Amino acid sequence: MDYDATRPLEGDCEIRLLQFSDPIGRETFWHSSAHVLGETLELEFGVHLTHGPPTEEGFFYDSYTGKDVSETIKLCLIIFLCTLDFL
Repeated sequence: MDYDATRPLEGDCEIRLLQFSDPIGRETFWHSSAHVLGETLELEFGVHLTHGPPTEEGFFYDSYTGKDVSETIKLCLIIFLCTLDFL
């Protein structure tokens, strides 16, 4: 069973450092990233989280704001379609 780095070691156990190239390492990273995204959405935008698992391709979080977010979605699309370099 895999645990994160904050869980205390209990009894006789084995420690593995996972690389992103390892499927378990990638899933663990994306799982943690989804938690960060979810908390950010809650704190910054006051959303209600609905669903947000890691996937084979990355991660996501569905959320409900109770507001019309169509302008935000349009802005995201404009940014996505521009040829901007992200660092």
